[in-house]
Amino acid sequence: MSVPAIFGIVAALGVISLVLWLKTPWIGLLAWVAALSIQYELFPEVRLAISDLLVPSLALTLLFTTTKIKNKTRQARSSLPVLMLTFAAVFIILGGAVAYYNLGTIPQWTWLNKDLGLLDLLICFFAIIRLVDSRGKLYTIVRTFVLSGSALNILALAGGVARYFFGIPNVMIYNTDSIRLAGLMVNPSAYGGFILCVLLIQLALLFGESTLLRLPRWAQRTNAALLGIACSMTISRSSLLGLIGGLLVLLAFYRTKAMLRLVGFALATVLTVGVVTYWYGYSPDVADDFWVLVFSETTIEDRMDINRAALEMLRESPTNPITGIGVGTFWARSEHEFGMEMIIHNEFLWLLVETGVVGFCLFIGVILRALRNCLYVVRARGPDSPISVGIICSIVGMIVWMQGGEGLGQRHFWLLLALSEVSYGFQRKARLAAVFSRLPRLCQQPQVTNPHGNVQAG
Repeated sequence: MSVPAIFGIVAALGVISLVLWLKTPWIGLLAWVAALSIQYELFPEVRLAISDLLVPSLALTLLFTTTKIKNKTRQARSSLPVLMLTFAAVFIILGGAVAYYNLGTIPQWTWLNKDLGLLDLLICFFAIIRLVDSRGKLYTIVRTFVLSGSALNILALAGGVARYFFGIPNVMIYNTDSIRLAGLMVNPSAYGGFILCVLLIQLALLFGESTLLRLPRWAQRTNAALLGIACSMTISRSSLLGLIGGLLVLLAFYRTKAMLRLVGFALATVLTVGVVTYWYGYSPDVADDFWVLVFSETTIEDRMDINRAALEMLRESPTNPITGIGVGTFWARSEHEFGMEMIIHNEFLWLLVETGVVGFCLFIGVILRALRNCLYVVRARGPDSPISVGIICSIVGMIVWMQGGEGLGQRHFWLLLALSEVSYGFQRKARLAAVFSRLPRLCQQPQVTNPHGNVQAG
């Protein structure tokens, strides 16, 4: 991508964002959430999403909304924002410095795709915890995420039906003519990671008997089944394993209530996928292609080779385990190893290799802090408990998904982290308010009268 092209894109984004910010920052944030799964690979180096058009307006919100909310009570915060900033500093500064030392330059893939992408997502994270300043807004943003994701999923399934049953190539299918559902995202794995989060939050709201979505129960059950079918049609093993991991965590919270429903949900999904894949109709090879992709060992072997090469680079220097080999170094050197640029398709191994133990531990700390925030809300058994259960299940699902993909750049993952912080802040504030409301009663000393008629403190 040329420098003039980059400046042109930035200028266009700035104008659009300024207009949206002048209108209302809150509407811009809801639009960001609603468009999370709409992506387009405009250039090979970077994958843009419609949501990126709104990032400059969110940045303006962070800069200029202080005076607009100065009369509101300051929200309680956890250590998650500090961990985020520390991780970002290590990733960008240390990761870039080590890469420059090893390569003599910072690859364009690093600063354009990773560094700027991380700053983009940091802006979104802090904009969310700034703008979501009431429980009503928290409910609205969760509702927007689930309903918009579900609506776009129905559109994706329509494309899947057209391809599976009638052999019609379309944009909802990966490369338009395969049998892997990708929706409006750049690849099936990314779409599967997004869908599993929407599905797990939908199920948590169902089992928690929440009325947040304002939909009949039958409609929510149908939506959950459609989301499960779509996740299966991505033929992404990382997504399916992530979904299983999230469902197991969901069972831990709802046990008996969820067991029978989940069994029914799983049977309905498997039956539907079986009917879809074995209906020969206009596409007699669909079933064979489907199961060949599901059980193919080629991708696994290729990724194991990549992982072994990454670990060998990590062992090249005694300082590499601490500082890493530098962000983008593996990508730059992989062409010599494999004949083409490759990335490490495992989030945790990638961070360990390129940012060392320092970056790896900070990222683990971010995830653990987010999970702890949600557990704090769940234990309180308040109105936000089903939301926090859904966030916990989604984060666990993404942790499993990251074993076969890069999760750091997934926008919905950052939304989950931000919602964990917002939910924690509201619950912490409510608990402190309850404690302070009891203090006057605790401080009142009982009074007794002595035999001489004088009143004394008891």
